[in-house]
Amino acid sequence: MKELILSQREDDYWFFKQQYHTNKADLLNDIICMENNRVDRDAYIIFGIADETFELVGVESDENRKNQQMIIDFWNP
Repeated sequence: MKELILSQREDDYWFFKQQYHTNKADLLNDIICMENNRVDRDAYIIFGIADETFELVGVESDENRKNQQMIIDFWNP
């Protein structure tokens, strides 16, 4: 994962988000986009990376922060 962040670019199977989604439809759209990536491999949405500078800003204080189980529950209600 560190290598992806250090690349300071997004690609077919990973992209960065500065903060967690506030809209469930946007989250769903991003998950589907990553699932249908052109290189057909595991894909990643990496949270806590600044939009233009690619600096690590973290998500500790993000009120919309979700853990893995919350994402799974959203995906499989």
